[in-house]
Amino acid sequence: LSRRGDGSESIDSILTHRVWGLLTFLALMYVVFQSVYSWAGPFMDLIDTGKSAVQDFVGGLLAGMPMLQSLATDGIVEGVGAVFIFLPQILILFFFIALLEDTGYMARAAFLMDKLFSWCGLTGKSFVPLLSSYACAIPGVMATRTIQDPKARLITILLAPFMSCSARLPVYVLLIGAFVEPRYGAAVAGATLFAMHFVGLLVAMPFVYVANKYVLKIPPQPFVLEMPSYQVPKVRDVLLRMYNQGKEFVVNAGTVIFAITIVIWALLYFPRSPEVAEQATDQYVATVASEESVSQEAALALIEGDEERQDVLDRRIASAYIEQSYMGRIGKTVQPVFAWAGFDWKITVGVIASFPAREVIISTLGIIYSLGGDADEESRDLRETMASQTWQSGERAGQPIFTIPVVAAIMVFFALCQQCGATVAVISQETSWKYGLFSFVFMTSLAWVAATLVYQIGSLF
Repeated sequence: LSRRGDGSESIDSILTHRVWGLLTFLALMYVVFQSVYSWAGPFMDLIDTGKSAVQDFVGGLLAGMPMLQSLATDGIVEGVGAVFIFLPQILILFFFIALLEDTGYMARAAFLMDKLFSWCGLTGKSFVPLLSSYACAIPGVMATRTIQDPKARLITILLAPFMSCSARLPVYVLLIGAFVEPRYGAAVAGATLFAMHFVGLLVAMPFVYVANKYVLKIPPQPFVLEMPSYQVPKVRDVLLRMYNQGKEFVVNAGTVIFAITIVIWALLYFPRSPEVAEQATDQYVATVASEESVSQEAALALIEGDEERQDVLDRRIASAYIEQSYMGRIGKTVQPVFAWAGFDWKITVGVIASFPAREVIISTLGIIYSLGGDADEESRDLRETMASQTWQSGERAGQPIFTIPVVAAIMVFFALCQQCGATVAVISQETSWKYGLFSFVFMTSLAWVAATLVYQIGSLF
């Protein structure tokens, strides 16, 4: 540690103190964390509202052309929205990083945190990217640009997606609210939600240690740092850095995110055989005819004259189309692999469909269960429907699908899996496609193994 002799020693005596310095650092990091996690929320909601408005407008213009309507709304507009929804978090994070660096405080923070991370090959500068990743791994990965050592930066980048980002929260809230809280109470539910935020970190740290010791083999190095003078940041420089980082994300990573969204849309939409809609309609007409004790012709008339029943029919048709889509077929094909973790084909389809973005599983399950794509983690209908699901065939026929071991396995899978196409794109942008692909394969495999162990062991009790 080297200090500049310009009178800043008195300030450093507090900011680099092992107690007061650490408390100051944690307070500042709390502000940064809250800014990325919470303050960006209104701007993200505004972007999401604008996206929905554009989807409604474009959908109305293309009402007579269902395929183009779906491509425009669920593919193109959704893809553009998936890119710009991350901008508030990225801009706010780099605003604070620019402030901390330009004032000279970032060097003090690195000094404080170096001992905490040095045992596994990381440096003190890894703390800010990892903390930011609890809001979103994308700005967290981009924030590693402040780390000069290439190996330490690489480890930090690969570790960032293990932090429990905000996109995992809706999945936890849905499953805990539907299955844990009703059975064990609010206290256990709250403790479970808290614990899930640390699963990724606890599992990943041993792998980071092994990677540092046996793969990257980063030799222990003395931490030598010259403390820069404190100074007032220039507004122009801060705004310019924010603009450049935001532009780079949109231009580079945004292209990949958009392409992934279009591919997922196509897998969920095609093939679009009219027979699927006809079969779903016939089944619902037969159900209504049985319930009302009328002929099928009369039941069809009842459906056509009842807006609520017509809505139910539309949701059943959408569910049937997903089941028959390429994504549905992929889900059914790989379901035997996920059966080891207790997943049925519907959960499996939801998991696969959510690889571009974790929270997509909720709307996908809403469609599969004929509740509509607007279902969210607070939806009572979705929670009740999931709780009533049973196995239709096999040795578990008639048993509930969503048992506590299954729920725990799903949450562990989402805690560890690399289900974020945008993060893979950014990792590839910051390193190479080799490491982006490695992150995806390693985290997905690890998530499957962990979910399988959780389910198999949990089922013994």
